[in-house]
Amino acid sequence: MDFESYSRFFGAISSPVRLRILWLLHNQGPLSYTAIMESLGLSASRDAGKFAYHLNLLANAELIDTDDRRRYKLTDYGRSTVEMSRTVEETISRRKGKVMVRTSRMAIEEFDRNKIVNALMKEADIPLDLAEKITDDIEERISNFQVKYLTAPLIREIVNAILIEKGYEQYRHRLTRLGMPVYDVSQNIREAGNSHISADRIPLIAGNVVLEEYSLLNVLPRDVADAHLSGYIHILDAQHLILKPSEFQHDARPLLRNGLPSPDPNLASLPPPKSLHAALSTITSLIRRSSKELSRGCGIDYLNVFLAPFAKSLSKDDIFDAVRQFFLDLNQESPSKDITIGLEADVPKHLIEEGVAGSTGSYSDYCDEAKSLFDVFISASDLDNQGRPLLNPHLVVKVREGNAVDKKFAKALGLSSKFSTVYFMNAMDKTSSRASYLATGTRLSDDWTGNWEVDVLRNGSLGAVILNLPRMTYEAQGDDDKLLSAIEDRSAMAIRALEIKHQRISERMMQRMLPSLSQEVLGDSYFKLASSCHMIGMSGLIEAVTAHLKSKDMSVVLDFAVDLLKHTSSFLSNKTERRATLFQSCDEDVARRFAFLDAEKFGSGKTNPYLRTRTSAYAHARIIPSEDPQDKELMRAEGELQNTLSGGHLMLLPVGDADDITGLFKSIINETKVRFFAFDGNYSYCNSCHKLIGSSKLTCPSCKSSSLVKYKRKSHSIVAFS
Repeated sequence: MDFESYSRFFGAISSPVRLRILWLLHNQGPLSYTAIMESLGLSASRDAGKFAYHLNLLANAELIDTDDRRRYKLTDYGRSTVEMSRTVEETISRRKGKVMVRTSRMAIEEFDRNKIVNALMKEADIPLDLAEKITDDIEERISNFQVKYLTAPLIREIVNAILIEKGYEQYRHRLTRLGMPVYDVSQNIREAGNSHISADRIPLIAGNVVLEEYSLLNVLPRDVADAHLSGYIHILDAQHLILKPSEFQHDARPLLRNGLPSPDPNLASLPPPKSLHAALSTITSLIRRSSKELSRGCGIDYLNVFLAPFAKSLSKDDIFDAVRQFFLDLNQESPSKDITIGLEADVPKHLIEEGVAGSTGSYSDYCDEAKSLFDVFISASDLDNQGRPLLNPHLVVKVREGNAVDKKFAKALGLSSKFSTVYFMNAMDKTSSRASYLATGTRLSDDWTGNWEVDVLRNGSLGAVILNLPRMTYEAQGDDDKLLSAIEDRSAMAIRALEIKHQRISERMMQRMLPSLSQEVLGDSYFKLASSCHMIGMSGLIEAVTAHLKSKDMSVVLDFAVDLLKHTSSFLSNKTERRATLFQSCDEDVARRFAFLDAEKFGSGKTNPYLRTRTSAYAHARIIPSEDPQDKELMRAEGELQNTLSGGHLMLLPVGDADDITGLFKSIINETKVRFFAFDGNYSYCNSCHKLIGSSKLTCPSCKSSSLVKYKRKSHSIVAFS
C-alpha cells in the first residue's frame, strides 16, 4: 500500500476550509484565486498566506489543478473525493435521525420546513398561516413514510398531492414542475439514434417540451390550453408562443441599399454590397441572423429582380458560381428552418418603374439580367452534389399573365419532375399579382391595408392555431347552428391565444431579445408586428363537411364548405381588429394527431365514414382528398376553396414524367383557380454509386447496394429518411 499517498490525501481533506474549497469548485466549476477567497469570506490582506497553504496541500494531493486560464478546478480524483464526502455526510446524518434532501441545486441538505413555507409563499402566493398549516401536514406525511432520503421533486409531489386533497387546485397549478419523465428522455435519445439525429438536438427537444408546458400551464387561459390538449385546436409551435414569431418575408431592398447593420455590438455591420457575390453573402447573413428568431422559417421574394443590377456585365458562369455557392451556404446554415426564395420569370408590372436599390435607374433597365438570373437560380438548384437533391432553400416560381406557356418554365418543371422541390404560384388573377408565398403555403397579400409595402414585405405570420373541423361536425350531429357555434367558439379561442402571443412578442422586441427583427428600418421595426398575420388554420375541411352533410356530392359539399369558410372569415373580422386570416393547414403531424384523438374519442368507424379514401390522417397535402388527384373538376373545386382561404394553401400533385407535368401545369394555370401548388414524388439516393432511383426499390438497380436514403414529402417539403 502507498501509505505516503494516503497520508497526503487524508491530510489534505482534514481541514474544513479545504473541504469547503473542494465543494465550491464542485458546485460552481473553475474559479480564480480571488473568486475562491471571496466565496470563503477570506481577506486578501489578512488570509493570503493561509489560503495559499490550503491550495498547495490540495494541489500536492492531486485534488485540484489549474486550467488554461489559470483558474482552479477539480481533478477526477477531487470529484471522487467530493462524492465520498457526500456519502459520509449522509451516513452520519442518518445515524443522527436526520432527513436529508437532495436539492434542485444538486446539493445535500438537512430537511428544513422553513424552506417549504417560503416556497409556498413565493411560488404559489399562499398566505403565511395557510403555508404553515400545509407544511405541518407535509412533515407529518414524510414522518409516516419513514423516509430518510428525499429529493426536491419528491417533496414537490407530496406538496401537490396535499394541495389537491385539500381542494387548493389553484395553488397546485402554480407549483407544477416542468420537465420530462425519465422514460421520455430515454425514448427521445433512442429515437434520435434510430433517425441519425445529431446529439445536440436532444437538449433542444427537452427544452421545447419545458417551454410548451410552461405556455400551456402558465401563459394561456385554462380553457384554451385544455382545448389544445384535448384536440379541439392545435397551437402550432406552442413552445415558441412567448418567444418567437413563426414566419417572415424579407425585403432585400433596404439591405442592398444600406448594407446590413449589426444588432450585436460584438459583430461587425456589413456595408452596402458592390458586387453580386457580396450581395448574396449579405443576404445569407441576413437569413442566418433572422432564422434564429423565427420558429418556422423565412422567405425572400423577387430575389432575381432585386439582384438584377448586380449581375450587369457578368458572365453566366460567374453568376452561376455565385448563386450556387449562395444555395450551398443556405443549405448548410439552417437545415431545420424553411427558407423560401421567390423568383420572377420577368420583372412584374408593379416593380417595373421602381428605382433600383443599390444602383441607378429603374428595374425596367435590368429585365434581361432578371431573366438570366431566373434561369441561373433554377439551374444552380438542379446541379446536385453527386446526385443528392438540394432540398433547402425552396424555390417559389411565379406564373404571370403572358408567360404561362413560355418555354422559360421548362427548367423549373424539369426540376419538379426530378426532385419535387419547386413550388408554383398562379399569379394570373389580378388579386394575386402582389401576393407572396412561403413554401409552407403561407400567403401574404395586399388585402389588409391595400398597401403592398405594408402588407407583404417585412411581414409574416405571427403564429398559427389550427381548428379540428371534423371533431366539431361529429359533435354537431348534422345541426348547422351547433356546427357554426362550435367553429365560432374555437375561433375565439384561437384569437385569444394569438393575442397573447402578439403581446409577448411585442415585449420580446422591446427587450431586444429579437434583435434582427426589432431593429429600425425606415422609422419602423424591421418586422412589422402591427400588421403581422394571426393565422387560423383549417384541418379536415372536406372530411368535416362530408360527414356533416352525409353526402359525397362534390357540388353540394363545395357550396357548404365555401359558405362555412366565408362565415368564419366574417366572424374573425368582426371579432378582432388584428389581421386574422384563414389558411389550409398542411401540417401532417397535426392532421395525424387530430385523426388519432378523434378515433380514440368517437371510434375509428365514426371518424372518416364518408371519405373516398381512408387514411390515418386528415387531408393535408390538399384540401380535397381523392383517389384521382388529377381530376380536373376536383382541382377546380380546390381552386375555389384556395380563393376563400386567403391566408394560405397548397395543393400537391403526384409527379409523372416531364411531359405529363408540362401538360398538367398548363391545365392548372389556364383552367383552374388554384393559386399555389407543387408536384410531389418520392425517390431514393444510392450512397454507393450516387444515383437517384425509384422510391419502391429496396436495392440500387445499378450497383445492387442496399445503402439507400429515401426522400419523401412530410407536410409541405421533401425530407430524407434513412
